[in-house]
Amino acid sequence: MKIAKIELDNGVSFAIEDFQLPLTIGRGKSCDIRINEPYVSRQHCELFMGTGRTLCLKDMSANGTIVNRRSVGAGESVKISRHSHLEFAGEYSMTVTLTDDDGITLVPSV
Repeated sequence: MKIAKIELDNGVSFAIEDFQLPLTIGRGKSCDIRINEPYVSRQHCELFMGTGRTLCLKDMSANGTIVNRRSVGAGESVKISRHSHLEFAGEYSMTVTLTDDDGITLVPSV
């Protein structure tokens, strides 16, 4: 069973069991991972499986996403590697940890 474990920086944590990619991140009610902050777009970004079974992020935001200190433009996709650091609109951040069993763990960055 694949489980995406998410711990937001406000201390809230939850798990998505048997998740299916893509996973959407944003403040909209339809998002898989909801971040209810005004600077986060309704559909901020999505995590999806790219070629060669690599996890990728596609930015769909108005305020921007930063992956490992690199700005990702609207509509642009980038590869997410083990321990990638994500920032949303320069305000909220988390680290993505990939596990060997195709699970994804999202935790707040330090």
